[in-house]
Amino acid sequence: MWEWSLSQKKSSSGSKNSLLKAYEAYLPKKTLAGQEKAEETPAPQQMEKILRQQITAYGLKDISLKLTDFQPLSWEKKHRYSEEQVRGRKIFLKILGYSHRELCLEAGLSEADIELLRQSISPENYNVHVKIPFDFGGRPTMDNMCLVRTHPMHDNLHALLEYQLEKNFLKQYKKLYIPIIEGLVKNA
Repeated sequence: MWEWSLSQKKSSSGSKNSLLKAYEAYLPKKTLAGQEKAEETPAPQQMEKILRQQITAYGLKDISLKLTDFQPLSWEKKHRYSEEQVRGRKIFLKILGYSHRELCLEAGLSEADIELLRQSISPENYNVHVKIPFDFGGRPTMDNMCLVRTHPMHDNLHALLEYQLEKNFLKQYKKLYIPIIEGLVKNA
């Protein structure tokens, strides 16, 4: 009945199915001298240069970079900001639809898209982007919001942030380069 509990444990050293073997790909690589080889975090000037190259490669226009200090918020403030952002987003979309129709048309939105904005609904493939994240000094205000195409623009904006996180830039410098968008609507 309990045969499995009576079986002898096999030595995990050298076993192909060991837990260590399963995580081997995630462990730091070692050099011949036995020291860990860690990928270096780019210096701020080098990171800015890399990000500008990525902005050009992504075809993003009129995007500036702002080196911004990490300012972690309390959970209470994050929750309050999140609620304010949800309410502000609805108002922001209505204002775009009613007061900035021409700007929306210039950005490539159709009359049907503008009608959705007037109902506080983002058109298909559009997203309300928070320009400066809350943990970097941004506030849940309408001047910190921009309507952008989800694919590829919004994805590319977040790819710029994720690249910095992958390179441990935030961890080392307690700052990030935030891609700043000017205006209320951004198509490309």
